[in-house]
Amino acid sequence: TKAVLRACQKLGIDCFLHERGNSFTHYSLFENTSIHDLNNTRRLIIEMWKNADPIEREEKAKQFFEARIKGNVTNWYAFNQDQQDQLPSNWDSKKKNIAIFNSSEDEVASISDEWKNPLYTSQLDGIKQIIRDAAGWDNVHIYLRVHPNLKNVQNADVEAIRNLSGQNFTVIPPESKLSTYFLVRHVDTVLTFGSTVGMEACYLGKPSVLAGSTFYRTLGGTYDPATHNELMDLLKQDLLPLDKEVALQYGYFFSSYGIPFKHYKPEDFAQGTFLGKKVEFTNTLRLQLSRLIFHNKKFAALSERLRFRYRERVLNQYRP
Repeated sequence: TKAVLRACQKLGIDCFLHERGNSFTHYSLFENTSIHDLNNTRRLIIEMWKNADPIEREEKAKQFFEARIKGNVTNWYAFNQDQQDQLPSNWDSKKKNIAIFNSSEDEVASISDEWKNPLYTSQLDGIKQIIRDAAGWDNVHIYLRVHPNLKNVQNADVEAIRNLSGQNFTVIPPESKLSTYFLVRHVDTVLTFGSTVGMEACYLGKPSVLAGSTFYRTLGGTYDPATHNELMDLLKQDLLPLDKEVALQYGYFFSSYGIPFKHYKPEDFAQGTFLGKKVEFTNTLRLQLSRLIFHNKKFAALSERLRFRYRERVLNQYRP
């Protein structure tokens, strides 16, 4: 959709971008921008909170976070439904425990410059620097909880993250059943690169440090260092939790935005009925063959090369 948006912006034509809404029962429209426009979405978060009923907004925001903690997510897929309330085997409650929660960096890599990390060239780069500079902190242990969404992602960065090591550092791999929220409740400080966990930590009364660009940066619920040195200084301190209302603002927006479907009745993200008729995905022979060639996990490297060659051939049809 970005190509359509950019063309309309250049020609001065109004453009409405369609996105999912707060749940699979809603859709959303963004006029001449997208939900990934950080400044615009931050403005909407604040405006919706100000214009909402004080009692209703707080209750709805709390429901948003409690549902995520329990794995009852309606705005996307839940990654913690089979997680267990346990701590890492090397947990030492006498130490200061810091948890890093990374995110799927590839999902926002090409959106716009405002999504570029203000501190590091990549999350992997940032984590490596943190491990290096915290190596001498004898009373501190750092845990990296790799995002469960990355368990099926195969690339050099994910492989490098899995293989990270350090004197006072432990990797919790994406396929681990260890509960994200149980870990948040027990650590002293939470560090994220922009995942929702940053706001969930704020909601749960934990100091939340942000080392990336995302919707809630600068809203006031997280410590937002501008440099690596500032971040390390924060991790050394016994930080206090910041304003929980910011988390509630965030939760209220993402549990409220969008327009209810009128003619379409969804059953989940993948299926539903339109005017009473079942909308079904047709798994054609052509589609099966396409997946076998271009999205083959057994031969991932070859499949990727073929996919890029095909993409280049299609793009060449539109080049002058």
